[in-house]
Amino acid sequence: STPHVAFDKTPAYLQWKDCPEYMKKTAPWIEKLIVVLRNPIDRAFSQHVMDASKKKSNKFRLHDDLFEDRIHTEVSRMKQAGLLDTSFPALPQQDNSTAMPSILHDHSNRRNMSFENQSSAFDAIVLEDHTMLRKGFYSLQLRRWLQHYSLQNILVLNYDDFVADTKGVVNEILQFAGLSRLDSLN
Repeated sequence: STPHVAFDKTPAYLQWKDCPEYMKKTAPWIEKLIVVLRNPIDRAFSQHVMDASKKKSNKFRLHDDLFEDRIHTEVSRMKQAGLLDTSFPALPQQDNSTAMPSILHDHSNRRNMSFENQSSAFDAIVLEDHTMLRKGFYSLQLRRWLQHYSLQNILVLNYDDFVADTKGVVNEILQFAGLSRLDSLN
């Protein structure tokens, strides 16, 4: 008999703290996962545009806030949580703008933190309107999934590759799922 294959998608699965464990317990037949990651800054800006268009938050008046202001607020919260070290030189200021850290990947404080402490610090800053950058910390999110699923059963794809070569990426997904390749996409 032909195996049944189903696909479901939501970006929230990757971010929900308890989702990997819950999914493993409640849907043990799910053996393979596909994760499509987007450039974290492109993803954050897309979220900002979506939030502003929906005017989801009166608390921060997203339609009036600048993207940069929201980034600065979240960087401050991540720094307080120990997820960022921004003590290095900043980019030069231009046009009276506030300088951003020149490097965001120097997590010297994090290197000494256990994964559990990193994860707790990560979750502590989950505030409804302050998740634009946090959602782009893919390594912390994927580590949770790797505690319940093997690396060979997780296909990680790049969103830009999907846009540039949809047919190629769809065929990669089909091969990963053990299905026949497509000759064409309509």
